Amino acid sequence: MLRRRIHDVLSRHLELRQLRKAAQSHRSPELPALVKVDPFEAVWRVSIPNCEPRFMSVSSGAIDHKFFVVHLDAERFYHAWLKASPAITRRHGSDCICRSQMPFDYKYKWAVDGFSHGINNPVPLAEAGAHVDTSGRLHLDFTNGVTRTFWLLANRCPAFPVEVYGADSASLLHHVAGIGPEPQSLAEVFSNAQPYFL
Repeated sequence: MLRRRIHDVLSRHLELRQLRKAAQSHRSPELPALVKVDPFEAVWRVSIPNCEPRFMSVSSGAIDHKFFVVHLDAERFYHAWLKASPAITRRHGSDCICRSQMPFDYKYKWAVDGFSHGINNPVPLAEAGAHVDTSGRLHLDFTNGVTRTFWLLANRCPAFPVEVYGADSASLLHHVAGIGPEPQSLAEVFSNAQPYFL
């Protein structure tokens, strides 16, 4: 048990060091493409190197000005999330683990299946957030979607959207790892929805 903990701490330390080094030459990726907006859902295409694109969506059921979409630079997000997580972690809540361990997550096979269905059955956006506690420590957390985020990071997706509750949380997450324009409320996303015809 002690050897395993030492291994985890050293692996995390090495991963963070490699991420810091890579950040010096990192270029922001392209935004995921919004490929469909109708009155029921918005769908984005996300890139996976050397694979067919995958698709993620958000439902119009939560339309209001308190829910936002934030596009994340996957490498910057991974670095910040790993750094904000405890040194010793075992897939607890919203904690990040090293990328090499993500495929061993107990729900990972469901993410593999979920991302295999294409545009007609897109994967829902993860529900993420960010806040700073009273000591000034950054927290990156999830209400839902840790495993699908592991899948995206393990497969080197360069950028992906997430759903965030609250303007402050969305702005902070965008500041930490966002790309593109400021966070967009779901009301804004669906304001140009194409009519749906049966």
